[in-house]
Amino acid sequence: MGFETTKAYTFFLMADFGEHDSSRLASERTKTPSAIELRADPSDIGKSELGFHALSEAAFEAVTITDEGRILFANHALADMFGYKPAEVIGMLATDFAAPESREIVKSHIISGSEEPYEARGVRKDGSTFTAMVRGKMIQVEGRRLRVTAISDLTHQKQIEAEQERVRAALEENHRNDSFLAEVVHRLGGFADFYEAVAALPSLVVPYLADWAVAVVRCPNQSFRVFAAAADAKKAPLAEAICRFTPDPEAPSGVALALRSGQTVVANDVTDEKLTPQQGEWSVAGVRNPELLRIVRALGMRAFIAVPLVARGNALGAIGLVSSDGNRSFSGADVNLVENLAHRAALCLDNARLLADARDAIRVRDEFLSIASHELRTPITSLQLAVQNIARTTQAADRADVPREILHRLAETAGRQTRRLDQLVDTLLDVSRMGSDNLVLDRGELDLGDLIREIVGRLSEDSVAAGSPIHLELRDAVVGNWDRSRIDQVVTNLLSNALKFGAGKPIQISATQDDGVAEFKVSDRGIGIRPAEHDRVFELFERAVSPKHFGGLGLGLYIARRIVESHSGTLTVTSDQGAGATFTVRLPVRPLTEPNS
Repeated sequence: MGFETTKAYTFFLMADFGEHDSSRLASERTKTPSAIELRADPSDIGKSELGFHALSEAAFEAVTITDEGRILFANHALADMFGYKPAEVIGMLATDFAAPESREIVKSHIISGSEEPYEARGVRKDGSTFTAMVRGKMIQVEGRRLRVTAISDLTHQKQIEAEQERVRAALEENHRNDSFLAEVVHRLGGFADFYEAVAALPSLVVPYLADWAVAVVRCPNQSFRVFAAAADAKKAPLAEAICRFTPDPEAPSGVALALRSGQTVVANDVTDEKLTPQQGEWSVAGVRNPELLRIVRALGMRAFIAVPLVARGNALGAIGLVSSDGNRSFSGADVNLVENLAHRAALCLDNARLLADARDAIRVRDEFLSIASHELRTPITSLQLAVQNIARTTQAADRADVPREILHRLAETAGRQTRRLDQLVDTLLDVSRMGSDNLVLDRGELDLGDLIREIVGRLSEDSVAAGSPIHLELRDAVVGNWDRSRIDQVVTNLLSNALKFGAGKPIQISATQDDGVAEFKVSDRGIGIRPAEHDRVFELFERAVSPKHFGGLGLGLYIARRIVESHSGTLTVTSDQGAGATFTVRLPVRPLTEPNS
């Protein structure tokens, strides 16, 4: 349809943001906008004006027509988009609708007449801004070049894109974290030794999670071992130096608190003031040792997180991750990741410990079976020899009377070896009963002093053979309600142990009673036991010496302690290598709980 000028039908067309230059646009502000009179064939006039208005107002996009950057027409969508009334926008400049950072790009498109779509920041009447997509088209009307522009609000689209980007970034982050955790688990799973696995853990988490890290584990004797690693190779000696220190279990923060509480500990924005407290006070890192504080400051600490290592309900230790960069702190997502890491690492460490324990148990079992077979073979061999001697003696007599003394001596040898064999079998059966908690006590009134004298008399030959005289200190009666046969085992095992390891020196036995508790001690002056071995000698099949030099099944102390504990008592040892050993038994003279009737 051709446009012709007419006075009867006039309408304003809205155009895009635009201006040729600042001076011209400024002068244009003072002019009263003139209508673009579009003339059409009389029969089409109604159709052209009504049709244009209908199309422009029905459009979802904001539509404008501008003449050199000044608005001549705007539909309601544009007025609504920018928060104006429709009449207010007529005569405004296109750049009035652009945020300061987008005015240059708007101006350049208007001046150049570019029809390329572009994004710009629009500014509403209330000052709020949004991102818009702008599409412009130049048209000729009565020799004048006007610009028709459509504007779309991209706020919703940008929100969708931002959410998609957030989800994509989160998925990528999750993938990286999963790959990292899988690699840590894979590496830790390759260690069969518990402490080797713990030592590797700090180096596996830097620099991905921290600038330096420490791992602390509790040893069987309740002491701690510390391992550390730094991402910066130049700080590796400092990380190694940290391993010389152990956490104070009373520290109110840091790794020690995570160990004690079983909870995650996080500290961000760690300042020098918090890190370096007054003398004798705790730092935020749970440290007050001056030398350790110096090392920590040299490594740098601006944020840290400490997480316990727990597997199957047991606290193995804790891991501490440290950021020395002031721009990095530990967020909630970091806490979740580190807790996930600690959980998986603890399972790997626990598996390594279980594997090591299983291998040790197999080694101990094999060693025990070897020793047991030797111990059982010895009396069997002696018994066989005694029987063979009896057979030869009776045959050699050739129906004559065999001297009674010879037969008596051979029978005694056979009987002694039979009793020894019986004792060994009973010992093995006791281990089975104790392992299944089937140890039943037959309690009765027992004078401990009388029992000790009886056992000393029974072992008199062994005492002479060992060259260790036994001295008794049994002044007052020590009477209690105990299982005689089981207490006999305890005293016999402790005294036999002293004779074996007493190095031919005197052995002392004492028994006293005070405040409802009986106590007896067996002391020797022999080879002694290193303090580190004190707990281990009471374990099943364990011993503090080589079985090559000392015989026995390695069960005596284990059985003795289990019997004492079944009587609600305690069996302990005080000793040092080369200084002899004293085993102390404390027994309640009456059961702590009466059996159900």
